[in-house]
Amino acid sequence: MNKLSKKEFFEIERDFLGSYDDILLKLFDSRVERGLIDMRGDTPATAYPTFCSDYHYVILPEEYNIDNLSSISHELGHLHSNVVLDVRSKKQLSDAKITYQEAYSHYMEMCLFEYLKKNHIYLGDTLIDENNYYSRIMKYFKYLKSFENVEKTERDNDILYGISDYYKYSYGILIGTYLHERYLENPIETKKDIDNFLFTQGLLDKQEELEVLGLSREALNDTKVLAKRLQRHNENYRKYN
Repeated sequence: MNKLSKKEFFEIERDFLGSYDDILLKLFDSRVERGLIDMRGDTPATAYPTFCSDYHYVILPEEYNIDNLSSISHELGHLHSNVVLDVRSKKQLSDAKITYQEAYSHYMEMCLFEYLKKNHIYLGDTLIDENNYYSRIMKYFKYLKSFENVEKTERDNDILYGISDYYKYSYGILIGTYLHERYLENPIETKKDIDNFLFTQGLLDKQEELEVLGLSREALNDTKVLAKRLQRHNENYRKYN
């Protein structure tokens, strides 16, 4: 359902990106002008890398609301990653799928929520969407855990794909959340770490990637940060309602 006008939708996204990083704003504007952010899709929002050109693109449903602002911010993270790797190495672009590639995109969602809350933009819808974000963390890890007792004989391609998919999304959303917490404390250094991560995708193992992002396995296993964020979110949610 559309709650925003098309003009308002793009104005909010552009203002958010401009407040975060001019590089992302220029990337967004250039892709819109080239028709590479296409809001005529009838499927969930998706970013598509291209390997024989630099026509990396995003397709989204034509819905002008806070949920789709979250989607476009998320997919812009993937688009930015694709553009960065395109000029570095096609092999890295191809191998990026083995990285924590969902971390940056989920981080961008959190940055959008923070911008919307700070500027009191459709606060009720924003808090609902943020609530759905935290629910996804539980859902992703719940599904990942469901695979822990799979017998070796059952490990067909569908099961392996499911494990890979939920591993990617569960740890991606968790890392993205922790990155945003670090960003609130130290935006300059966090953005530097994210840039280094984008440059080195496809080259490092998982442990090295965490180190580039300024994180560790121990940090991810510590639930204090997540608990603090959930408490803050719940307080805001109750206050609004």
